[in-house]
Amino acid sequence: MAMNAGRWVLDVGNTRVKFAHRTSEGEMFVLQDDEALERAQNLEFVPEAVLVAASGELSDAWKALCQRWTTRCIHVSASDALFFPRSYTPPESLGLDRIANALAVGSSGTWAIVDAGTCITCDLVEDGVFCGGSIAPGLAMRLHAMHQGTARLPRWEVDNVEDCALGTTTSGSMGSGALHGARLEVQGRIAEWHAAHPELRVAVTGGDAPRLAISTSVPIFADPFLTLRGYHLLLNRMLP
Repeated sequence: MAMNAGRWVLDVGNTRVKFAHRTSEGEMFVLQDDEALERAQNLEFVPEAVLVAASGELSDAWKALCQRWTTRCIHVSASDALFFPRSYTPPESLGLDRIANALAVGSSGTWAIVDAGTCITCDLVEDGVFCGGSIAPGLAMRLHAMHQGTARLPRWEVDNVEDCALGTTTSGSMGSGALHGARLEVQGRIAEWHAAHPELRVAVTGGDAPRLAISTSVPIFADPFLTLRGYHLLLNRMLP
């Protein structure tokens, strides 16, 4: 697909950079990391508008592009989105990705939103109001903490973790603890909220969501682009 000069979202996270355009049919066209930068640097590409949502650091190359696009770039912070109803203190400290996820599920019904990324967030949204939630270490962070916090536990990467209930090696036991601990933690949170909200639905997103493989009786809607959809909604609200 050729680069479309429409509206784009530049999502700079802790580990990945995503550059995304929502087509007129509602589909997401997403570029990541080096590919995103290379395509965006095309001198013929002039976007209509770019929402810049950065929880991580913008590289010098992306800063140069933002300077080139000047007023077409909208750098957003949580304080810019104060119109979004929430119960959070202080309100501007709520992460932009969590705001975007809440916007993406819509303004009706009760939702549990699970975002399995660098951290695992579980948030409760009721009729468009962000009620609160939890932030816990993601899978890679759990494995890293075990290695860094002990003298003998090895370094173990998420890509090497096998989905087994019982680890029969030290590394396998670490993987089992990280993966199953996170899975049971999330499923427990969903069960707790479902008891209080029988109509609850669950939206799941984030790079580790497939690996987490949440199993619950509550209806689950998996969307790897949930956050990006929310950012596009936010952009359209800020720039009608």
